Amino acid sequence: MPGDPLLWKEIVCGLLLGIVGVVCLYRIATSPLPRPHAMPVEFHDKNAVLLGFRVASFAFFLAVWIIQMDKTTWFDFVYYTYWNFTLQTLYFGAAAVDQARRWAHRGDANRPLNALFDVIFSTVFVVALVFWIFLFNSDKSTTWTTYVVHLVNVIVLVVEFTFNEHLVQRTSFKSMPSLWKELVIGIGLAIIGVVCLVRIYKQPPTHGLLQVPFNPKNAWLLAFRIAMWSFFLVVWIIQIDSSHWFDLVYYTYWNFSLQTIYFGLAVFDQVRRWTRPTNQANGYLNTLFDVAITSCFLVALVYWILLYSPSKPTEWATWIVHLANVVIFLIEFTVNEHLIQRSSLKFVILWPALFSSLAWIGNVTFNEGFWPYNLMSMDKSIAPVIWFGIGLGHVVCFGIVLLMSAAKRHRVASPPSTAGPTTATLDVQTTDSDVHVEIATPTIKSAADKIHDKMFHQA
Repeated sequence: MPGDPLLWKEIVCGLLLGIVGVVCLYRIATSPLPRPHAMPVEFHDKNAVLLGFRVASFAFFLAVWIIQMDKTTWFDFVYYTYWNFTLQTLYFGAAAVDQARRWAHRGDANRPLNALFDVIFSTVFVVALVFWIFLFNSDKSTTWTTYVVHLVNVIVLVVEFTFNEHLVQRTSFKSMPSLWKELVIGIGLAIIGVVCLVRIYKQPPTHGLLQVPFNPKNAWLLAFRIAMWSFFLVVWIIQIDSSHWFDLVYYTYWNFSLQTIYFGLAVFDQVRRWTRPTNQANGYLNTLFDVAITSCFLVALVYWILLYSPSKPTEWATWIVHLANVVIFLIEFTVNEHLIQRSSLKFVILWPALFSSLAWIGNVTFNEGFWPYNLMSMDKSIAPVIWFGIGLGHVVCFGIVLLMSAAKRHRVASPPSTAGPTTATLDVQTTDSDVHVEIATPTIKSAADKIHDKMFHQA
């Protein structure tokens, strides 16, 4: 909700929970199925004492569970304590059945049962420690069931662990040697997302004036934009159709889609200004341009420096989405009405973070282990460096286009008029990213306007 000071907490917790879920599902989905193998420890299936202990523990846990659920009309299920107590009850029932099966037909180790034991054996200690250290209040009476689910079950599971056939498996925690990479990348993406969203949420809307002289009735510029929009759209349709939409898993085509959308909106905006002249800047279109030109440079640099292989044939579309679009955007930047805004940096960073998050989810789900780029593979020991390095690359490219924007500002800046005793209006527009001054007179055309008109041979 707008203005809610606690919103950032919900966002952080939600993103972290989502990342933990994705990481664990990814590790489960990519872990090879366990092969049957012998018992990890010496175990006698016909141990009547252990079987009796398991049956008694199951009956006891089940009776306590039924009493509590009936007493609270199932409300105790909102507590993590009873989630775990339910899991413990299920374990003892399954363990008794499994041992009885082995008694009749000896078999290999039961890995799923071992994983279930690993989970309950770990959580029983966590729940007990949290309760007795942080939640227990000696001034309040403690029910007998509280002792059962916070102390007795710990003793029972320690006894079970001492005599059963299980050894705790690292795979139950999904802590493969590369887990730290998933955690670092996941937490990093969450932090980036939260920071950018908070910055966007707190940014006040700006309604500034055009920062450079611009003639919306410039037919050459409008024709250029229409031609580029048509060209980009045709290439996009051909590639998406030929790949059956699969090309959209690549960041290249995310950005090419953004570039196509920009030219379409730029055409619409210029036509609108042609019919209804205004000196108000289109901040949304400017921001879209800032993101598009930055990512355009980054994608081209990464492709030609890291991914391009001269030994492989290069398709015509590859030249367009990795080179021709760069030239086209340089031309557009030279002649359009936009200057790069520092306030666009959060969008520039959020854009690849969003792609990376969805690519990761796709790798786990519908892409079945496929990474759009080998650079993104978690198998590499330097995976976090690569992931965050690409984000840093966006920042560097944004710095480059900021310098280009400063040069453009200097080239088209409108100097104060020194002619005659005419009355001029001074308009100072301040935003969080730029400070610019515009001089408007009713009778004198600025030097920048003359340069702009001369550039396009347009009055």
